Amino acid sequence: MSVWQQFTSIEPPFQPFAEQHAAALIVFAVALAAALWCARTQSYQQNLTLTRAVALFLFLTVLVWSAIKLHFQRFDLLVDLPLSLCNLFAAIAPLLFWQPSQRRHEVLYYMVMAGTLQAMVTPDLYVGFPSNEFFKYWIVHGGLVILVIHQIAAFRVYPRWQGIVVTFVWLNIYAAVLYPINRLIDANYFYLVAKPGSASVLDLFGPWPTFWSQNWWPCSFLRFFISLFGGLKNLHCKPPRKSNIVSLVTRDLEALCHSQSFPPLTIS
Repeated sequence: MSVWQQFTSIEPPFQPFAEQHAAALIVFAVALAAALWCARTQSYQQNLTLTRAVALFLFLTVLVWSAIKLHFQRFDLLVDLPLSLCNLFAAIAPLLFWQPSQRRHEVLYYMVMAGTLQAMVTPDLYVGFPSNEFFKYWIVHGGLVILVIHQIAAFRVYPRWQGIVVTFVWLNIYAAVLYPINRLIDANYFYLVAKPGSASVLDLFGPWPTFWSQNWWPCSFLRFFISLFGGLKNLHCKPPRKSNIVSLVTRDLEALCHSQSFPPLTIS
């Protein structure tokens, strides 16, 4: 089988938590470290060029993946439309990330860190390396996480506590628009009709639609991420103190485990 045939094949299986999964996460970690190094050592214009290049790469990745699907008559309206948030953000990444914006970025940050990052830990992927499906999945998800973290470190567009409220409003608007579309075409975009087929954190919150009614868990995750990356405010100048980050993470994990109300957050 030629390299092109392997790349366009949908036969190689993907096994979560196996070698391919670990390799993808290692590559992501290296790419993230490189992006943070650029944020600390390169100029504003150089970081802006990097952001735009990655955003264009995400767009082209979705475009090529869609073209391959159409060419081999595999494009399925029920699963391949850019209606899930990750695919949607990747498809319009140049519009979202071309110019840093505080308000736009914090919404993207919360959505990506609460959803896209989870999709990397528990991937809803069934085709493995070296298929284009495998590359597209990890480029899109890893690329989005790298972009939102890099923009914090490079451009100081820090997520604010009140941005969580705005994010939830947009999420509910999007879900309200998407749900009837799912019902109309018998699809499951954004997992509004059923949980993903693979194991995920949603398995901890009961059957559909119970897990959507328990809105405290996304809030817990969002609160965790804003505390963890609040230390990135100092990343442009010097590394954040480990003790500060550890204390913030520990505090949030304790609150998450006990399902208690979160204390007020102040980002200096």
